[in-house]
Amino acid sequence: MKRLTVLILSMVFVTGLVQAQITTVLQLPDPCNLSIDQFADTSNPLLVVFPNPNEGEFEWSIAANSVIGEASLEILSMDGKLMVQEQVYIPVESYTSGLDIKHLAKGFYILRLRNKVYQVNYKLILK
Repeated sequence: MKRLTVLILSMVFVTGLVQAQITTVLQLPDPCNLSIDQFADTSNPLLVVFPNPNEGEFEWSIAANSVIGEASLEILSMDGKLMVQEQVYIPVESYTSGLDIKHLAKGFYILRLRNKVYQVNYKLILK
């Protein structure tokens, strides 16, 4: 089996410009004779963080069957330094929770939500 990482970048307008990055790892048969249509994966998680930017009190929401269960929520500085780490449990396929990072300095951060299958990165702006 070959391992292929597919990177999907999307931009969403919530209350400002928001950037989300979803990374999916697919296992492909060898030889691989798949068409591009066979890469469509509707089970990718949809992560939304709002309001963004703000002064440190964010809400985040995820909608995906494959993220149910234990996950790690991390806040990283733009140079990759781990600033905050929490273990979260996502009980249902659509889940919303709060995030308080008022103690961090103003600037840009990355919210990373991951489990054994998915990793989703989201750009936060703390003003």
